[in-house]
Amino acid sequence: MPPFDGAALDLHAAVARSAPRSPPSPPSKAALSYLALSGAAPICIIDRDGIATFRAANKISSAAIVVFWIDATKVRPVVRRARRLAGKCPTIDDATRALREAATDHRIALTDHAIALQRAGDASRQLDAYFEKARRSGKIAEFNRAFKLRRMVATANGRGFMSYKIAQMRLRRALIPILVSGGADGAISFSFASIFEG
Repeated sequence: MPPFDGAALDLHAAVARSAPRSPPSPPSKAALSYLALSGAAPICIIDRDGIATFRAANKISSAAIVVFWIDATKVRPVVRRARRLAGKCPTIDDATRALREAATDHRIALTDHAIALQRAGDASRQLDAYFEKARRSGKIAEFNRAFKLRRMVATANGRGFMSYKIAQMRLRRALIPILVSGGADGAISFSFASIFEG
């Protein structure tokens, strides 16, 4: 074994810092809600004493320097691969490159934070408008009646039933594919069965 020369300590102490970056702007609640409903999750890159680390969670870390959005079901394998590619003491730039490469390796699209928020904000407003259209057409009243009926049946049978808030979240989630496919301008038609079951 060669004698210890301190190179490992020097390498750890002399981490190259990337150019300072401003943290991402705070997202709107509506945009975040839409992203969550559509199945997206953030991957944050955080600077801890000059070393970049990845944070994969349902919320954006306040310490995030770089944020990307990805399909929530793909976060773990992409972050695991990015950590391997980034190495032991990556800079923010190294970690960002590693994350992009990991996503490419997994054939998964990363969406930059600002772009994701812009798109989600626009889609959220479109979803709200579609929801209002459904309310005016009587579909929401029909949804409310179906919810109350199913809740009464569940209670009569001694079973619990989802809260109205959960049911409404599921309804909004069910409307997203209609909006994505361009069906928002057509007739309002969707089945409540999938919302209340499962």
